[in-house]
Amino acid sequence: MFHAEFFVTKENVFKVFYYILFNCYIAVTIVLIIFLIFVIIPRKHKRDKKYPNYYKDINDLTEEELKQSISEYNGDNKMVVEQIKINAEICVQKHKCLKLGIIFFVPFIALIVAMILMTMFA
Repeated sequence: MFHAEFFVTKENVFKVFYYILFNCYIAVTIVLIIFLIFVIIPRKHKRDKKYPNYYKDINDLTEEELKQSISEYNGDNKMVVEQIKINAEICVQKHKCLKLGIIFFVPFIALIVAMILMTMFA
């Protein structure tokens, strides 16, 4: 396929480059979607302790356990600091995924423009 005679005609060169661009486009699209999904998916904490402001823990607690946990939460600064730290870790992970999604968005747009221009002027 990659010999000199194959690249003599404009059609063959166009087909090869378009095929390469399209495969790159598919790969970049998949990576972009994965990173942007990671931004949306809620993170699940991996700690044994139940927090009264974490949606999954609230769902798992009974009403009495929730009342008890809220009263402990309000009186315990250590638990507040732990929760702030957990939220910060989640924000850092989501921010990394968002930055990578934005970085992969640039080649995504460039590949779309290149394929459109190739199609228009070929």
